[in-house]
Amino acid sequence: MENKHARWLLLIMLALLLLPWLGQTVFNTKGEPREAIVAMSMLQSGNWILPVSYGADIPYKPPFLAWLIAIFSWIFNGGEVNAYLSRLPSALGAIAMIMGGYRWASRHGLQDLAMLMAVITITSFEVFRAAVACRVDMVLTACMCLALYQMFEWRSREGLQPLRLLWISLLLSGAALTKGPVGTLLPCLAMGIFCLLRGDNFWRSLAWLTLVCILSMVLPALWYWQAYKIGGDGFMALAYEENIGRLTGNMGYDSHLNPWPYNVVTIISGLVPWTLAVIFIAISWIASKPWRKARGLSVKSMWRKFRSGPDAPAFALTVSLVIFIFYCIPASKRSVYLLPMYPFLAYGIGRLLMAYDASRAMAIFNRIILAICLIAPIIAICAQFTGIGKVPLQPMPWWRYPLALVPFFAGLYWIKRDKASHTLSASAAVLALYFCFASAIMPMALNAKTDMEAVRRVKDISYGETVYSHIGYDSLIRYYTLNFYVGDRLRRLEPGIEGPITVLAPPEDLDAVQAMYPDADIEADTLVKRSVDTRRPTLLMRLTPKNTP
Repeated sequence: MENKHARWLLLIMLALLLLPWLGQTVFNTKGEPREAIVAMSMLQSGNWILPVSYGADIPYKPPFLAWLIAIFSWIFNGGEVNAYLSRLPSALGAIAMIMGGYRWASRHGLQDLAMLMAVITITSFEVFRAAVACRVDMVLTACMCLALYQMFEWRSREGLQPLRLLWISLLLSGAALTKGPVGTLLPCLAMGIFCLLRGDNFWRSLAWLTLVCILSMVLPALWYWQAYKIGGDGFMALAYEENIGRLTGNMGYDSHLNPWPYNVVTIISGLVPWTLAVIFIAISWIASKPWRKARGLSVKSMWRKFRSGPDAPAFALTVSLVIFIFYCIPASKRSVYLLPMYPFLAYGIGRLLMAYDASRAMAIFNRIILAICLIAPIIAICAQFTGIGKVPLQPMPWWRYPLALVPFFAGLYWIKRDKASHTLSASAAVLALYFCFASAIMPMALNAKTDMEAVRRVKDISYGETVYSHIGYDSLIRYYTLNFYVGDRLRRLEPGIEGPITVLAPPEDLDAVQAMYPDADIEADTLVKRSVDTRRPTLLMRLTPKNTP
């Protein structure tokens, strides 16, 4: 049964871990400003269906994330998009997803397991990273997982449940409007396979899941139709490539091509630090139980146990496997594609940790985490003065020092309570480490590798006029970070633009720009030695017609 006090405690903990720090780091990768610029374009142009950014680019993804960013910016910041509001949908999505998982696990398991599932979810590195980034993946994951929890509840109850059906349809519509039809089809596929494996009536399961699919695609279909009316065949070609071409490996360009073992590696790394606990428990199990004692296990006995056991563990296992196998099919593979697995993997890991709480394996894991709590903050504070190798670090302001030392004092506290539960101690310590990372270490590390100085120089030299860019080695790459911070004033360089103009380009494209404008004098200077968008040097050029006095 769900504990209301524990629920509020979890909500406050998640809010403190995520919300205050979203704006402490400026954009430092091309992915975040690329999404935020879509919302900026919506607010500037008034086109909320298929806005154009960078002068001619239509978005690669449906607009739900951009809608949320634009709405938050309109309500809270007078229509001006910033880094905090761009990341806010991801953070709120993560909070909603974890709270939904907590409620689901509370209803179908132990209260302690539900809380542990929530902690493991948010402190899995892949989930935390997505929760504080302006990307579509966390919003997609939240919609999919919340819909799966609701479909599980619908299956376990009698009747049509129209309000629950509406809620499921809206959630899956949000998923489809975030990243395409896969947001609707994959949860329904996972739920359908679960129903079949549990022996549900095939036709009944097919009927209600088909109804869910149809209702969930109504709103996305309306958007696709309106977007097609604006974007025409160019939009449809892009939508086909992003949805069908990415699945079949027939895209016009190579995009994150990886073999299927890549998914295994990303799951192992994405579950850090809990991967370490699972490895220790597995080694302990192998060492303490001779293989002959496991002879009674067979595929038939495991299948029987799966069919007759509780619904919740079987559901978590089925959803995890379906998502993993599905994303082994496309040639394009990224770690974020597997995000919907993580709450269900956290449920399974939570059950494992509780079962082995008193084991030597968990004792070792706990000691390692507590040692990291004592050492990591001190290293981070000292490293800001020296850097890490050639990587510069931004000095901490004075008020971040107490935040950075939270894990140190948490480690001392749990070391003193040496008789406490190993799982409880390790969970609290990991939370303290992530709090330190979000509030102090992440801004120190990421703000030192931005293009903000370049942004200031571009603003100073362009005086509010349009800025042009030319990247000859890859027609798909843009200076998204610079474009965001100068208010979507960048355009691709074309012949015939009257000067004087400002142009951004990598050094190897200087000759191409000169060939495009042979009658212009070019003053070129290095803008940035390594752009966060191109990972190459960028030149700042001023093109002036030779006949200009």
